[in-house]
Amino acid sequence: MQLAQKLTSASATITDLICVLTPAIKGGGNDIDEKAVKELIGKSGLMKAMKCAGDIVTKALETGQDEGNEEAEEDNKE
Repeated sequence: MQLAQKLTSASATITDLICVLTPAIKGGGNDIDEKAVKELIGKSGLMKAMKCAGDIVTKALETGQDEGNEEAEEDNKE
């Protein structure tokens, strides 16, 4: 949640962005390291990287909420 707040207020550090973007890019099937992600951030710009990281964190939080809601709905049906 703290990371989401940092991204929302545009106060995230490059290290924060690298920590979000590297596993997301790797999860997409790409072989990339933190140094290469840092270079990508430099090329694309800090604001674009923050938006991408924010989208990733938001989606992860939404997915987690959906899973909890599904379990609660199933419990209510029984």
